[in-house]
Amino acid sequence: MKKNHMSEKKHKQEVFARFGEAAYFAQFFETQIENLLLLVALCKDKKITQQGLEKIDTGLSTKSLGSLIVELKKHLELSHEFEDLLKHYLDQRNYLMHDFFYKNSGKLVLSAGRETMIAELRSLSSTFHEAALIAQDMSEKLNSFAKHED
Repeated sequence: MKKNHMSEKKHKQEVFARFGEAAYFAQFFETQIENLLLLVALCKDKKITQQGLEKIDTGLSTKSLGSLIVELKKHLELSHEFEDLLKHYLDQRNYLMHDFFYKNSGKLVLSAGRETMIAELRSLSSTFHEAALIAQDMSEKLNSFAKHED
């Protein structure tokens, strides 16, 4: 009986670890959007000081992901497909942070339920990692473009 209890405990710990991983990648995506907005500011004002960039960075770090995406749309022309993708990422992030455990809490009691949660969390991690890499790639391209304009 004790062995099964420990197995259940470890299985629950994996659920929470997977949640942490998904939250980390969601935050990584958010940070990449912030970085992209910093690069946009730098491209718009090539004479901006380090202090000016730090002020912008501080302001961006207080914004929600939804606000960051709105800010991004103000400065870059995005395709409808990309805007839809950003909305999907935002919806998935909000689901993870605000609804995931509320909607799935009953699944924690059964092994099959925990497996379902783990699979969903792996999928969310993958989604946010993909989103972060897209934003990172955009930053790299914008940075490369800015260097060629100098």
